[in-house]
Amino acid sequence: MNALACPEWCTAAHGPITDHDMVMGSRDHSRTLLDIDRDGEDKATVLLYACQDLATGALDGVELAVFVKDDLTKAEACQLAAALLNGVDLLDQVGADR
Repeated sequence: MNALACPEWCTAAHGPITDHDMVMGSRDHSRTLLDIDRDGEDKATVLLYACQDLATGALDGVELAVFVKDDLTKAEACQLAAALLNGVDLLDQVGADR
């Protein structure tokens, strides 16, 4: 098996299926909606994420993942809120369960 079709929302750069993918039995798919970087350090990330079973090709649900590593400024908090709303809209578009 050399490749699986990515979901249309996935923007991750995928190469051929690796030995690591085969051991794990899955491949990750993602789309970054927000990445706040301040002074060279990641502060917050919002992304759509799903795992795809290599044997069946099935996606194990699409999720909105949120990582906040530090306090945010008011402007950054506004960016985070907008990204969350955008993420919920995208979840609706891809038919994810609530």
